[in-house]
Amino acid sequence: VDAVARPVRGESGAVIGAALTLVAATSERAAVAAADEQRRIVETLADAVIVTDRHGRIRSANRAAERLLGGVAPGVLEGRRLDSIELLDRDGRLLSEDRHPIWMALSGEIVPTAAYPLRVGQTVHHVRLSAQTLVAGGSSGAGAVVTFADVTDDVHSVASLSASERRFRTLAHEAPVGIF
Repeated sequence: VDAVARPVRGESGAVIGAALTLVAATSERAAVAAADEQRRIVETLADAVIVTDRHGRIRSANRAAERLLGGVAPGVLEGRRLDSIELLDRDGRLLSEDRHPIWMALSGEIVPTAAYPLRVGQTVHHVRLSAQTLVAGGSSGAGAVVTFADVTDDVHSVASLSASERRFRTLAHEAPVGIF
């Protein structure tokens, strides 16, 4: 219960009493506490999380998103447009808006989780990205929720393993005596 006391003044301005207002704030405090708890959970995730509005402006981003997208301080990404998230196709060209998974989610399309090259400055990372239309107040299209994880090391490991297997096959094929 929140209590607020205010003085009651007479015509001369002298205090002649007090008015006490009591407000049951339990449900409001619980909602604020739940929102704070969710915010703390999202901040501790290893995966990057971004929430956009329906116009493609970033409204919130956790620390992992800030790190991966080059932000140096909390809040750097907020207000930036999705154009600043440069996803590339297999040939290294920027994805057009109609093929960009976040813009697709904003238009209400179902976007399967997939891997994309992501250019940040002069560096290209590989990310596993999922984008979903944000539903707020019972209506969809309020924005998008995007999660992504840096899988660059995994991509390089798979490429190294594939190259090693190719070298082994070549060696085995060209060896003058069979390998036993």
